[in-house]
Amino acid sequence: MQKFFFIVNPVSSYGKTGKRWQRIKEQLHTEGLCFAHELTKEPGHAADLSRDALRNGFNVLVSVGGDGTLNEVV
Repeated sequence: MQKFFFIVNPVSSYGKTGKRWQRIKEQLHTEGLCFAHELTKEPGHAADLSRDALRNGFNVLVSVGGDGTLNEVV
């Protein structure tokens, strides 16, 4: 079974990602996707969240942000 974990950088795209996340999250729930998520708080936090998510059994990580967020998640 796939366990999804979304790592969201709310300040990416000049803060637009944070503003859009609520709508995105609602749509994912409407589509029936079961997932957990966390918002990044500072540079480097996405990498920490990735490691923690993998240790906690999540097997699908989704980066929601820019190229810096994606780089940290990978």
